[in-house]
Amino acid sequence: MGGEEAKEMRSKAKVLGEMVRGAVDEGGSSYDLNTLIEELKLHCS
Repeated sequence: MGGEEAKEMRSKAKVLGEMVRGAVDEGGSSYDLNTLIEELKLHCS
């Protein structure tokens, strides 16, 4: 795989990465979920 196809895949991956980072940032749709996971990690260690 190369050329335009690889470039398009990298572009899509970058967009998805930005969406994920936004979701777990404060105020994001998964922010509270991330907090819960971190809290559970503390109690399971």
